[in-house]
Parts: sequence; structure tokens; C-alpha cells
Amino acid sequence: STLVQPIKKLYISRSRLSPNVRIFAQERELELKLMRLGWNIFHPECHNLITQISTYEASSLICAAEGSAVHLLYGTLHKELKKFVLLCRNTNNNFTRQLSSQQIKFECIACLEKIKIQQGAIHSPTLDNVQLKSDFDTSELATYIDAISLND
Repeated sequence: STLVQPIKKLYISRSRLSPNVRIFAQERELELKLMRLGWNIFHPECHNLITQISTYEASSLICAAEGSAVHLLYGTLHKELKKFVLLCRNTNNNFTRQLSSQQIKFECIACLEKIKIQQGAIHSPTLDNVQLKSDFDTSELATYIDAISLND
């Protein structure tokens, strides 16, 4: 049995992570738009593992940018999950293979691109900071996420 109440729409956020960790440049703006559409914003790093698993298991719809938080789905029963919306750089990645292997219905939106580092900027070469591709806008993306989440 789950430890949290059922959640219709959950967005897994990385916006509270340290700037030294991977960032998604427009994530806070996207969160505000999703909240207006009834999405719950979840910051996994603020919760213990049991709460993270319980929250994922209680959710009907989940959206997240590609990242390690998605891999926690391997540790869940995900019986309530109707669809997962993945924000990513390309549609052929470890996350889409994971969701397929778990037989989780998903939609992939290739809306992210690696941030181009300015010459002379201090940056760890192992981190892939991302931003929305130029043809994406946070308001339109939030509306699109909400619409495709509801389509079966």
C-alpha cells in the first residue's frame, strides 16, 4: 500500500539541485506553468527513498527531464501510472529503453539541447546542462505536456 495520497499529475524536478549538478535552464519557469495546469512539483532530493518510491507509485501521470531520478522507476510497482512524459535531447536513449523494458506507456518530447559553454567558462566536462531548444517555449511546452498526458 502507498504512503501518499493518489497524485494525478507529477512533475519530477531538478530545480533545487546545486548549480554544480546538471541544470535545466528554464525548469523553474516550466514548473510554474505546469503548476497552473494542476501538476504537483516533486523534488526527489528533498525526500527519503521510501517517500520517493511511494510518490512515484501513487502517480497516474509523471513528467520529468532525462536524469537519474527516472531510473528510480525500476524500484517501483507503478500500477497506477498511465503515462510517463520524458523531456529529452533525443528519443533514442537509456530512459526510453528503460520505460519500454518496464512496459510503461510513455511519450518522449525531444525539446532539450546541451547548453553551449562560452569560451573561458568554468564547467565540468562530465555535466550535461540543458536548455529548451530555440523552437520551444515554456508556456506552449507546459500546455503540450498536459494535453499529451491526458491522451491515451
